[in-house]
Amino acid sequence: MCNWPMRRAARRGVAASILAPDARAEFIAGGDFAAHIRRTRRVYGRRLAAMQEALAPYLTPEPTDSGLHLVARLGPRLTGRVTDQAIAAAAPEEALHLAPLSALYAGPPRAQGLLLGFAGFSEASIQAAMQRLGGKLARLAGA
Repeated sequence: MCNWPMRRAARRGVAASILAPDARAEFIAGGDFAAHIRRTRRVYGRRLAAMQEALAPYLTPEPTDSGLHLVARLGPRLTGRVTDQAIAAAAPEEALHLAPLSALYAGPPRAQGLLLGFAGFSEASIQAAMQRLGGKLARLAGA
């Protein structure tokens, strides 16, 4: 049995499908890609708005026009009372996973806040999670 085609493929690497570029070109040319982008912008915009609204009492969201994450700084009710590291450590008790902003700095200054993703969640689940987070923040802040 000849293994020449396998050796040739190993030298050249894996070849890309010749069908995908045609399908992609048709998707774009037919206007479906633009419709998809408009639809996803609306969906993610609603999710972002739901998160920003729910965070208002304790966190100050940074303005953003793009992306699928939100940076929120600790607001006046939390500043000096709790760190973002403490919030992130307590979050699993509420079935939440939060990334502390201070851990993302290579050096000073270390801003206090949270990095929150919203792309993979519905508006309803975001609102429920933010209610749980709000309750946790109130307890951590001693309010």
